[in-house]
Amino acid sequence: MAPEYFDTRRVSRAWLWCVILFVSGATASTVVDHYVGNLDRSNLRFLYVLMGVASMVGAVVWLRGLMEGMGVGG
Repeated sequence: MAPEYFDTRRVSRAWLWCVILFVSGATASTVVDHYVGNLDRSNLRFLYVLMGVASMVGAVVWLRGLMEGMGVGG
């Protein structure tokens, strides 16, 4: 018997990875920028911020998809 798509364990794991993605994006765009931002302009500061924001946006979109699939929220 195949597991259901909205199995409790599977959904919990998806929520966990969504939170990890959001927190890592926030870390990349704030904490890493704080440390890397003090270096010269030849570094990858802009890339850290851009990838952090992209990770956060991806996590929010994924979270909304999870909520819509579960029928939670408006």
